[in-house]
Amino acid sequence: MATRPPTSPIRAALWPALGAALALGCAEGKDPPAATAVVAIPGGSFTMGIGQGDGCGLFEVSERGQLMRTEPRIESARATHAVSVEPFCIDVHEVTNEQYRHCNARGDCPLPQSTNAGDRGGDGFIAAYYAEDAGFDDYPVLGVAHEDAAAYCAFRGGFLPTEAQWEYVATSLGQRDRIWDDDGLDRLLADGCESDLDRRGSVAFGACATGVSPVSGSPADVTAQGVHDMAGNAAEWVADDFDFFAYCAGDQPGASLEERYAVEGRRPLGGVAEALVATPVDPDAPALVPGGDGLRGSGWSGACLDDFDGCADRCGDAYSVDTTDEVAQKARWQGYLCGEEQGLSDATVDALVGGAEDAPGCDEGCVAAWESCRSTAPDAPTDGGACLRSCQTEADECIVRATVPGVSTVCLQFQDGANCVPVPWCVPRADYAAEVPHIRSSALTSDPLEGTKTVRGGHYQANRACEALPTWRSYELVSSPLVGFRCAYAAGTARCPAR
Repeated sequence: MATRPPTSPIRAALWPALGAALALGCAEGKDPPAATAVVAIPGGSFTMGIGQGDGCGLFEVSERGQLMRTEPRIESARATHAVSVEPFCIDVHEVTNEQYRHCNARGDCPLPQSTNAGDRGGDGFIAAYYAEDAGFDDYPVLGVAHEDAAAYCAFRGGFLPTEAQWEYVATSLGQRDRIWDDDGLDRLLADGCESDLDRRGSVAFGACATGVSPVSGSPADVTAQGVHDMAGNAAEWVADDFDFFAYCAGDQPGASLEERYAVEGRRPLGGVAEALVATPVDPDAPALVPGGDGLRGSGWSGACLDDFDGCADRCGDAYSVDTTDEVAQKARWQGYLCGEEQGLSDATVDALVGGAEDAPGCDEGCVAAWESCRSTAPDAPTDGGACLRSCQTEADECIVRATVPGVSTVCLQFQDGANCVPVPWCVPRADYAAEVPHIRSSALTSDPLEGTKTVRGGHYQANRACEALPTWRSYELVSSPLVGFRCAYAAGTARCPAR
């Protein structure tokens, strides 16, 4: 049977008295605010994490060329693993200012560490947001420290949800890749709602937000079970320690996780040991060997990694940032896009873009069609980096074949300014109980990460669409004027009666 964070005997003994006090109804002369409705979440299982490469769309393409960014916070979620979830209940929306003030007035909760909303200088910043006369009673409380958020949930008879419980809810019990059920929102979030200003506010996220919103005030930001505000408004504390390796099993091939990896600063470095490489599962798959100089300084070499470099270089010809001649750069864009549209071979497109008079496999009619396409092609690429993503997918598949079965790969950056590259990462965790918060191993702790707790979900000042993903992982050490929280409750308790 799964467990949840225990309630102390002292606190348990206080619940009857607390319930009577709440029934009588006051703290310092104030009536208690209405309790948040809860949503009953059935038990089940789901796959936690994000399986596909570049799930955040981090391969950005613009007039300046290609950019393949590494983001360890989201890449660390690529070690997908099965999770079993016991039934529980969760607040339908984030805890509000009014609700938290009641706990503070009773002396059970300290003041938020920040009483503003949002980062100063960002859109929608509000000073003195928490003040009682500011008019934000039914808005999410922000700036509460992690331990104080946990204390509030205990005051309510619950606890902070774990990272696994939160993601289970945010993915509609594992049935959605996005929190919302509106396909059109993806592009709106990416373009800042510029193409549909009437839909601003449907999600309190980034440029689509009209500012921080009342809880449950974003009509599109709702799960299939009716839980609100998980994509935007406030990001949310969960119970777990933050750990880049939270999804990795403790036992890795030939060594423990702690023995295999070291963490320095905020980025996992090195640690990909020889034991992660074995005889290829597919006898025809190229082997991977450590110690080489391939794959842009990753320390690994092998035919599949060489193929990745070649693929990325070919894509890079279309997305080149090496020229300062903007006209020539746009011509390269147009040439490769038109070549792909007409199904021309790479060699033919290379020759055409290079100005060759005799391009292999392309007669006069082919050249004319290609030039006609270029005259109407956009000035900047519109494929969103699809070419580069296909390179990543090919390399991922090759690496998986050439490594120990079950090893996940992530895309990491080994040199400042360099493209990220797929590397063997870890064997994911096996099935485990969602109710147990992850505790980071002391052997993997470094000063910048020590004491950090996991934050889930996007917020109204976010500037990247990927932060609204249900798998997005971030962290805070103390508090943030963009982070709030909601509470969960064990099945069979007063707030979550057994059904």
